[in-house]
Amino acid sequence: MPLSSSAREELAHLKPRKKCCRLAELSALIRMDGSIHISKGEISLSTESYSPAVARKILLLLKDQFDLQTELVTVKERTLKKQLKHIIFISSQPVLKYALKKLGILDNELKLKQSLPADLIKDQNCEAAYLRGAFLGGGSISEPNHGYHMEIATSNSRMAEELHELLVSQGFHARIHNRKKDHAVYIKEADEIEGFLARIGAHNTVLKLENMRIIRALKSEVNRLVNFEAANLKKSAGASVQQIEDIQVIVESLGLSAMSKALREISMARLNFPTAGIEELGEAIEPPLSKSAVYHRLRRIHAMAEGLRLR
Repeated sequence: MPLSSSAREELAHLKPRKKCCRLAELSALIRMDGSIHISKGEISLSTESYSPAVARKILLLLKDQFDLQTELVTVKERTLKKQLKHIIFISSQPVLKYALKKLGILDNELKLKQSLPADLIKDQNCEAAYLRGAFLGGGSISEPNHGYHMEIATSNSRMAEELHELLVSQGFHARIHNRKKDHAVYIKEADEIEGFLARIGAHNTVLKLENMRIIRALKSEVNRLVNFEAANLKKSAGASVQQIEDIQVIVESLGLSAMSKALREISMARLNFPTAGIEELGEAIEPPLSKSAVYHRLRRIHAMAEGLRLR
């Protein structure tokens, strides 16, 4: 299951113990997913979500906190993905106006409030609940193989700014990206994404992300070692070709007997083992030579060959 879906499923099944926290979470959910309709002085409310777990949570919180009469409709979109959209409709009823005022969405004059409801996020638990509702309503997490990125997207620029301020006040290095259709409050650092998920209660998702980070780090280390070894092999192969060419120049010009015994030994080892590394060449001679001794002899052969080439 993708990280975003995993987090939503986990968070949607959390139920805060305190009523104030449930109100804070519901307030954020309504602000993120809700639309208020006013017709002839009557107020109705609808919410839309592609997650059945999130839609179910909105329903349960609405009924639990205000005993509202609700209607749930599921429709299939006509887009290529043909996603199921879960629409909750709350018709005009006496308790709805009270609920929207209690949630800090409407003021006493039934006008839409733009700022976050300060009276609902008065302590750390309520702040966490509000952030949880905001994430459930518009949050997403990229898979680690695409880089680390968590965001909460909203069409309300004022809400994006205040969510950003709330996250920064809690020590997160959050930023805002203003796009054409919405405003994304995002975090890029993996440790902070885990910290945010833990803050809002998605502990199982944190463990899942940590496992994915470990696997990604291991793959990266394996690739680094493979590339390093490949580069070494390429370098070694190039050096071996040069050494064989040097030996051939000497043999063709002067003959193998023109070399000292030490140089003949290393030359024969190189010709017999063209792909061997320096350490292997040293072990092919009796008694075995150290790597520095092999390098020294090969440098003498190269210098001798270069002198012949200049004639």
